[in-house]
Amino acid sequence: MIKERSFDNYIWVNLVTPSPEEVSQVVKRHHLPLKFKNYLLDRHEQPRADADLMTDFAMLVLRAVSGANNQQQRTTPLCLAFNEHVLVTVSHVRNHQWMFAHMPVDPHGNVSEPILRIINRLLQPYFSALDDIIARTDRLSNQQLHYRITNKRLDQLSLLRTRLIYLRAATGSNLVAMQELQGILQQRFGDRTQRAQKINQELADTLVEFKQCQAMFDVVSDELSETAESFGNLLDNRLNDTMMFLTVWSLVLAIPPIVSGFYGMNMYLPLASRNLAWVDSLLITSALILLMVILYLIHTHRKR
Repeated sequence: MIKERSFDNYIWVNLVTPSPEEVSQVVKRHHLPLKFKNYLLDRHEQPRADADLMTDFAMLVLRAVSGANNQQQRTTPLCLAFNEHVLVTVSHVRNHQWMFAHMPVDPHGNVSEPILRIINRLLQPYFSALDDIIARTDRLSNQQLHYRITNKRLDQLSLLRTRLIYLRAATGSNLVAMQELQGILQQRFGDRTQRAQKINQELADTLVEFKQCQAMFDVVSDELSETAESFGNLLDNRLNDTMMFLTVWSLVLAIPPIVSGFYGMNMYLPLASRNLAWVDSLLITSALILLMVILYLIHTHRKR
């Protein structure tokens, strides 16, 4: 689907889930470099910035958050190809449309205005995802202190770590692409005009936001790793306790055959001639079992 908006100084062409024919049509009509065509079509393109000196076009590819389901959040490429008079935006999922819809744009402004607005809007879902991951991580951290670790909570932790890997990698790659774009614009325009200075300043402010986002993802990643490590340590301790209990239990089960086995041997046993010798064997067995249980409980209490 192709949508065009005309302003005084430039044309904005927005493609949503485009077909190869639609991309070819836009590339030919607006004289985009042919090498940009593959960037616009690739659904797995990684963040990058590029420029073509012959046509005066620049290209920026960023990873935008897609998927309303927080448990299945992924990122997909968002492409922007532009020069002074044309802006082409390409998104491969329909739910990216909110970044373009109802965007207040000055009809007398220049092409840098919608580009910076789109980039700033692209950051918002990352910060929202950060807040959600932090809240879920805090809940898991509190649950490990007050509740038992269950398979459900382990699954939640695994999903959080997977989700964080995708978002953190995309944030870092986006930051690199933005720095490349800053270098391209600085090399092309420098600070010769007031407009160039304004664009460079706005781009620098946006870069600060990207760096803050990446730093926050690094902190959350460390926190989630600590939580996962704590879960692992608790599970290891519980496994050790379980193995100790099974060892004690196996010893307890071995006591009755040992005690009763003496009575089948051709040897003198104290109390064996009494009428209640069988009861005596039960008492001896019970005493040994009780002693083993008491020693186990004392050891467990000291560990706590």
